[in-house]
Amino acid sequence: MSYELRVRVGNVQYRMLYFFFGAGVAVVSHGIVKERAVPPVEIERAIERKINVMASPQDHLFRQENER
Repeated sequence: MSYELRVRVGNVQYRMLYFFFGAGVAVVSHGIVKERAVPPVEIERAIERKINVMASPQDHLFRQENER
């Protein structure tokens, strides 16, 4: 299941699409400027990114340059 966080800055509304990975990790897929509805292409992009993270979580961890 994916979720969206809505934020307004001035007159512009943003949506950040995210999902939970395990019990303590929220993964932000990406952000968009709010339109009437989230375009289907953006939903598909979020789903694709979720599938990629779930299939290979180690490939998507943040690492400092000296840790590589």
